[in-house]
Amino acid sequence: FFPRNFDSPLPIVEEIDRPGLERPRALPGIDLRLAAARQLLDQFHPLTTELDDVPDQPGANGGCWLHNDTFEDFDAAALHGLLRAVKPRRYIEVGCGFSSFFSSRALHRNRDENAPCTATYIDPEPRLPLEAATLGGELIRQIGRAHV
Repeated sequence: FFPRNFDSPLPIVEEIDRPGLERPRALPGIDLRLAAARQLLDQFHPLTTELDDVPDQPGANGGCWLHNDTFEDFDAAALHGLLRAVKPRRYIEVGCGFSSFFSSRALHRNRDENAPCTATYIDPEPRLPLEAATLGGELIRQIGRAHV
């Protein structure tokens, strides 16, 4: 049983305009920059092997793994590739967990290649023990204006 609400992530199948999905639509004011997006994706490809040593399932190392039900293989590869390709000088992550493991891993590699980044991780109650992530940045455990 799933509620039929306007905010449900599940579509109401009878309401889907299938022919409308096939028609090209104008998106005024939105520049998708498809050529630049394709070039960025091409930069990701050689970086994919950098996650080969991450296990699929949890292991004894206490680190991260790809099939974790929250930030899985595709998410991890996309974030890792983006951070490695763009090499930002500043990174802020709000809400910490598996994404923090993967982002810190990419930022450490960038630092080793002389592309340092100031990273800030913000979460009053991280979903995972982040000590094993070696974040390489500041972890703020803050609710409102008071530090926890």
